[in-house]
Amino acid sequence: MTRRTDSAAYSPGFTLIELLIYSGILTMIMGACLTSAYSLIRSSGRDQERQAVLENERFIYQKLDWLLSGATSGQIRPASGTAAILEVQRSCSDYTTLSVSGSSLLLRRNSDGDCDVDTQDQSFNLTNNHVQVSGVVFERLVLNGQPTIRMQATLQGTYASTALDKTVYIR
Repeated sequence: MTRRTDSAAYSPGFTLIELLIYSGILTMIMGACLTSAYSLIRSSGRDQERQAVLENERFIYQKLDWLLSGATSGQIRPASGTAAILEVQRSCSDYTTLSVSGSSLLLRRNSDGDCDVDTQDQSFNLTNNHVQVSGVVFERLVLNGQPTIRMQATLQGTYASTALDKTVYIR
């Protein structure tokens, strides 16, 4: 039996050029994976903020419907035209207002104390810290012979925004 001594045929490792090619391919694969992971994380944050803006919009619509439910036309200010504050007399001298404070939309319950019920003045923030409100306008309209209140505003987050435009019929 003869033994072959050709060094190229019995090379136990990789050549330098092979190592460079493999490390280049591995670097490209790792770069693509990291870029994809970063894009997914970033888009997830944007999706969460967009969802927060939409949830704030839905919550404001619900509170506006609640505020105007059961109110008659004479209990709501502005009586005509437009205003930045919506005021509704819910009972006795208990007034509830919807207004902007800074960049937040606030629901305030104000009581003059003339009612039999002892209520404290309360204020509730209708938006969270990630959403800013601007351009709030309440407009008194008559549509199809019925009095309505139209609310227009803009909700703005870092990556997402939406325009509010809600018309509620006064019952």
